[in-house]
Amino acid sequence: ATKVYDGGTLSNVLTRTLNGVISPDVVILDGGTANYDNKNVANGKTVALTGAVLSGADAGNYNLTSVATTIADITPKALVISITAEDKEYDGDAVADVTAAIASGLVTDDDVEVSASNGEFEDKNVGDDKEVTADVAISGGVDAGNYSANTTAETMADITALVITGNFTVDATKVYDGGTLSNVLTRTLNGVISPDVVILDGGTANYDNKNVANGKTVALTGAVLSGSDAGNYNLTSVGTTTADITQRSIDVTAQSDSRLYNGTTSSAVAPVVGALQTSDAIGTAPIQVYDTRNIGSNKTMTASGLVINDGNSGNNYAITYISNLTGVILVRPITITAVTDTKVYDGNTSSDKLPNVPALQTGDAIGTAPTQVYDTELAGTGKTMTASGLVINDNNNGDNYAISYVTNTTGVITQASTALTLTLSGYSVRYMDNLTYTAKITPLHTVTPLTGSVNFVIGSVTYNAVVVPIPGASDGSVQAMVINQLPASLLPGGYQVEATFVSTNNNYSGSTDTKELIIVPRNATPNAASGFYVGDGFAWTTGPSTSTATVTMVAAIKDLATLSGDVRGAKVSFYFVNGTVYTAIPSAQNLPVGLVDVTDGSIGTASAIVQLNIGSANSASFQIAIKITGAYTNNMGDPLAQTIVTVSKPVTGGFITGGSNLTNSNSSGYIKGASGLNTDYQFDIQYTKSGTNPKGKAKIFVRSYYDRNGILDAKLHTYIITTNAIALLNVGLPTATGTFSAKANLVEQITDEYGNITAVEAIEGGSTFQMVAFQNACEQKIAITLYRKAGGVWFSSNWDGTAAKSVLQDVNSGSQVYVFGGGTCPPTSLKTEAAKGVITPATTPVITPEIQALEKAEIAELLLFNVTAYPNPSADYFTLKLQGMLNEEMQKVEVNVFDLLGRQVYTKQGNAQDSYEFGQQFQVGVYLVTVKQGNNVASLKVIKK
Repeated sequence: ATKVYDGGTLSNVLTRTLNGVISPDVVILDGGTANYDNKNVANGKTVALTGAVLSGADAGNYNLTSVATTIADITPKALVISITAEDKEYDGDAVADVTAAIASGLVTDDDVEVSASNGEFEDKNVGDDKEVTADVAISGGVDAGNYSANTTAETMADITALVITGNFTVDATKVYDGGTLSNVLTRTLNGVISPDVVILDGGTANYDNKNVANGKTVALTGAVLSGSDAGNYNLTSVGTTTADITQRSIDVTAQSDSRLYNGTTSSAVAPVVGALQTSDAIGTAPIQVYDTRNIGSNKTMTASGLVINDGNSGNNYAITYISNLTGVILVRPITITAVTDTKVYDGNTSSDKLPNVPALQTGDAIGTAPTQVYDTELAGTGKTMTASGLVINDNNNGDNYAISYVTNTTGVITQASTALTLTLSGYSVRYMDNLTYTAKITPLHTVTPLTGSVNFVIGSVTYNAVVVPIPGASDGSVQAMVINQLPASLLPGGYQVEATFVSTNNNYSGSTDTKELIIVPRNATPNAASGFYVGDGFAWTTGPSTSTATVTMVAAIKDLATLSGDVRGAKVSFYFVNGTVYTAIPSAQNLPVGLVDVTDGSIGTASAIVQLNIGSANSASFQIAIKITGAYTNNMGDPLAQTIVTVSKPVTGGFITGGSNLTNSNSSGYIKGASGLNTDYQFDIQYTKSGTNPKGKAKIFVRSYYDRNGILDAKLHTYIITTNAIALLNVGLPTATGTFSAKANLVEQITDEYGNITAVEAIEGGSTFQMVAFQNACEQKIAITLYRKAGGVWFSSNWDGTAAKSVLQDVNSGSQVYVFGGGTCPPTSLKTEAAKGVITPATTPVITPEIQALEKAEIAELLLFNVTAYPNPSADYFTLKLQGMLNEEMQKVEVNVFDLLGRQVYTKQGNAQDSYEFGQQFQVGVYLVTVKQGNNVASLKVIKK
């Protein structure tokens, strides 16, 4: 049923049987060989019998057609497999590298292969003759399937230590520090089998040298193995590594610097160097420079040039040059100074001299040299020389220099000369004749037109005339001409006329020429047909028992020439005439002549108060002659130069008195009254009880638009004339005319812009005052004259140019003049307060002791029209106060207020006692107030603040 594999197919036949043999036939199957279908091991293998034959008795009866096959097994043959183990280097496990071999049981020539697997040392550790076991098996071969074998085998082998190497890592780089030591980061082993615990431990890593380089060799020395599995390994070497020694950064910091431009980029300031490593030192100190040599702020300062002695040519340091952005190169001042030059005016500002230029910085050069010019082409000294135009080639458009052009103030352009020729229309002329002065001026050259004026000087008098070009004059000549009347101050005599050209074209000098002139006197003529004398022709002595009379002697002089002179150049002297003998009146010699009207120099007067004594006679006459000298002359023997003055003893008694005003219509004199306005008067003159002397005072209030020099200035002035010594009172009958002469003082009342009196200024004292008062019942007139001590008339109430004296003029309605013996008049407006005992209407005026005792201030209060406003200035309203009003008829009052544009802003009519309040609605400013009552007018300014 089975056989062990033997390498063949032969099978052992146990039985042979036949099918189909008929019983009892004896037929036997005999012989033959039984063979498996192949030699290989298998179960149920086909076994065929071949070569069998029939035998037996009945064999012949049968035909053996086939022998059926049978089945049987071939079982494997047992083999003995042995193993061989290789010595190994420790690999971290117990696996052994084994090989198998057939130790026995193989049929010759069979192809059987065996194998060993799962070879394993007794443990993994290093050791000699270590037991090795393995799994063995038939692994192949044609005949492999025909065998069986043992499954395990054992042998002996060695495990030797594993050779390993070490590695390590260090910081990939270190900054140069002057040494070789490197910082070990990691230590690793190559070949250690996981999960063995083997550690590369210890050792020191060092660069091959201290110097900076990339990929420098770093060696680890002194390292050992440690760990639980370290015995299985043999450390043969530790590999080197590489790392960098990088340059140590060292900052060289440029420092701020500020300096003047010097043509270079250099800086005197040293940069700051960071700290070096020990043993290293600065070989060459660094410097710093500006980015450019040109001026500027916030400039870059760049350091360079540091050399370090570090044994490596300084390469162990990475020098960082840190710029500084605050460098400043200041503009270098350079002063170009103009120099003094002097030339004659030539019409241009050029100068032949060159300014001084200081040395430039190295490398720079003058591109264009400067020039200098005068400030103007005009002539003059101390002229400013101004330099300009310097161009510096400094590769920065010259901006590296702050060029200061220093002027020179000593330049001189001398004036071109001129020549003047003076001619006069006459060289011998009368006092105050016309004279033509002609000056021709020729300039040195004609660069610019000659302009200016000529002063023609005679004595202290100067005339000025502007020069004009002479038509057609190719030499630039000009001419000045004055046709003028000789001034009154040039009295007859010899004079030198000097013409001086004053050039307003300062480029030309002035020039002068002189000529001689003789002035001869003019002929004086009387003002009236009656002759020169216009003073008192009749005078009373001071009383019936006195012999002396005060006479006002007045001479009036006229210049009848077509070209009249100024009679102020004359002097007047009065003489007594006795036959052919002329005796000077001592108090009336060389009297100055003054003008009656300051605008008319052809007529003037001279006056003196003279005492004439008639001795014991009741009446006597004096022949008077007038002599004119100075700029005028006359013949004292001419009938018109002489007159008769009569003096008589008066009848005792008489008075004159009056008050209020008259309207100026023909006033004259230096302070002539303003036309249409009133002149106020007050007088009260009478003889003493003894009848020997007049007494009393007069006061005149003059409103004039002329100043005290007789010049119209459009300002309304207030002048007051007050008598202080009565010299004469003469009252004539039956038609009463009262005349009195006195010394008087003249003052001006000064007011501020608001109309408030601020001062009273004296003008002249001791002037001659004359007043004539006339009354014939209601016909009432006065004439007032105040003479100047220097000649002429201060004031005339009504001037008669022919008679050369003041003549009577009607007083205004409501005003009064009373003359003793002048008769009566119906009731008038003059009625003073009863408390003062003044005149009762419809009766002959009676001068009471109370009137005689009135003081000047009380009379002024009665007569003068005065208006004030208060408060002034005012922030609210103004109240008018009316003073000095005449209360007889209570004439209506009219108040008007105007602004500075002439617009009426307030008006009201009423009585003197009414309240006048205004201004509440006024804007801030100045306003003009006018108040009228009858013929009285007052004006003042008020200020709303």
